[in-house]
Amino acid sequence: MIIISSRDGEVLNKVVKGNRTPDFEELKLLQPGISWSPDGERIVLATKAGGSDALFLIDAESGKREKLTFELDGIFTAAWSPDGNRIAFVGNKGEASDIYLYDLESKELENLTQDVFSDSEPAWSPDGRRIAFVSDRGENLSMPSGFDIYEHEYDQTDLYVMDIESRKLERLTATPHSENFPVFAHTVNTLAYTSDAAGIWNLHLLDLDSGESRAVSNVLTGMFQLSWSKDDQKLVFSGYSGVGWDIYSLSNPLSLETKVVRPSTFVQSGTDEDPLQLAAAAPDSAEERVEVEWDNNAFARWIFAPEYAHYN
Repeated sequence: MIIISSRDGEVLNKVVKGNRTPDFEELKLLQPGISWSPDGERIVLATKAGGSDALFLIDAESGKREKLTFELDGIFTAAWSPDGNRIAFVGNKGEASDIYLYDLESKELENLTQDVFSDSEPAWSPDGRRIAFVSDRGENLSMPSGFDIYEHEYDQTDLYVMDIESRKLERLTATPHSENFPVFAHTVNTLAYTSDAAGIWNLHLLDLDSGESRAVSNVLTGMFQLSWSKDDQKLVFSGYSGVGWDIYSLSNPLSLETKVVRPSTFVQSGTDEDPLQLAAAAPDSAEERVEVEWDNNAFARWIFAPEYAHYN
């Protein structure tokens, strides 16, 4: 884990190295989540530690760390509360993931969304009273009686918010596509998130007072893992470019104009076929050779090289 400047990308400090000891074996690659304490002195992140997962509280200056373990099958995506006393994170136990809340003072752990649905990406409101998260629960704000898990659609996610004190759950989006990576603004009652409404994960802003949402980006490779500065002047995110992942910053996101994002070719095709089946092919053998005539626009004809980028 490396700390860099959000102004120019200069490397400031290398805090943690993974794969060094069994106690700190591996940083989470597929479900990352790094969160600063409100005083800016420590960082919390989930790691694989030996035979289980753990949360580590790490001093950003010295690298000194504190390990927190729980009786869970997996731990992901931690978020430090604005008052510095609590940590929300995703915990797996059995076949579903829930949002957990750990009190650093009382040492108490609580499951906030104890059900069969998968919940992820917790994000605190600036006043610390609410947590927004992503879930595949659909219209089920509570566990319905007689629920048939095998008839539920799990391939689409929406955004939800929970009031910590009352435990009241509210659905923020109800769309046929998926939303992800919610983050609260600090100066207005707005939530930023990503949506694949057009087939590519673009940035959207949701006005929590009016309930209106609008797209404010139109990128080709998607935006992920949003993080908003406390003055709302800068939004940092990860994105894919060239041959790898990079970190980007976006200035004044609240002032961005609404974008019209055209659906991708895949979305326009309206295919319901399984992408894995589209890619499947019979195994080749020395006895059977298949001659293939490629179309001019076939994927096999694409050249992935930086020097040819200006042709695309």
